[in-house]
Amino acid sequence: MEPFIHAIIPALILLGIFPKLDKKYIFFLLPLVWLLDLDLYILETHRFLFHNLIFVFLLAGIIYLIWDKKAFFISLFYGISHLIFDLGYPGVAFFYPLYQKSFFITTKIQRTTEWILDFSFGTLSTEEYAQFAMDEGISTYFSEQVLLIFLLIGIILIIKYRKILLHKVFPKKFKNIHSSKK
Repeated sequence: MEPFIHAIIPALILLGIFPKLDKKYIFFLLPLVWLLDLDLYILETHRFLFHNLIFVFLLAGIIYLIWDKKAFFISLFYGISHLIFDLGYPGVAFFYPLYQKSFFITTKIQRTTEWILDFSFGTLSTEEYAQFAMDEGISTYFSEQVLLIFLLIGIILIIKYRKILLHKVFPKKFKNIHSSKK
């Protein structure tokens, strides 16, 4: 999955479920979702070295030692959400290095004369995964979906803050906006 999706969805979930949570936890720890993808540059088998529960708990434990218990749980949430988002084919090596296989889920919904839901699980060894990476290449991280999401977020922000933006662009015409709010 794309890096921005790894960050946007978990952050929005935290903001929505815990609106009173100090935002510094959510935003200062947000780069952790991208830390797991650094194994792409270390090993030829992306999603093995850092895409596992051992690394996620180790990272959250380090955050706990540096910061506090809330930071530990948010780090854990970010790490586990990253693993869940990457469960599509070719999968994630949850138990690496103890068990050197990636786990994946594939789903397919289609309708011919009736609805068909195909939901299956599978595993790949490190050799099969490396062969997949060589044959298919590592998928691109940025697609038009991310651009559309950013466009949608931009439109929502413009709508929400349109009065403030208008005041900044046309200060003489909209000079009474802030005084009418008080």
